Amino acid sequence: MEVSMKGIKILIILSVIILPHHAFCQAQTPVEFNNTVVDIIDSFAKLGIEWTDAFSKISTATKTYSDLSVERKKMTSYVDQEVSLLKAMKDVNGSDSFKLAAINYLIFEKKSNNKRLSPHRKINHYYY
Repeated sequence: MEVSMKGIKILIILSVIILPHHAFCQAQTPVEFNNTVVDIIDSFAKLGIEWTDAFSKISTATKTYSDLSVERKKMTSYVDQEVSLLKAMKDVNGSDSFKLAAINYLIFEKKSNNKRLSPHRKINHYYY
């Protein structure tokens, strides 16, 4: 049986996509579960810092505030992806309330981004 390079590349790509998601959905120890949830929240906080940094650079340079849409869309996409992942994670020793709190937090942040970031959308009459 001959395996082509294209077949190997596809297998590698699928492994990179499927295995991490599969690992998150598998049973974990309580500490691993906690660390996974905390990593998700920390990563979201870093996206907020990236938005703030982008705003600062735009404010002092180009004044093209519509460019902030890139950062906002990253945040929205991240929340959608991680909420799906959290929902797929199995309960670990009664962790459902902790998982639900993380999900609710991310959903709250996603919804409130529109309200909190909307004044910046109107600067210079740019909408993003």
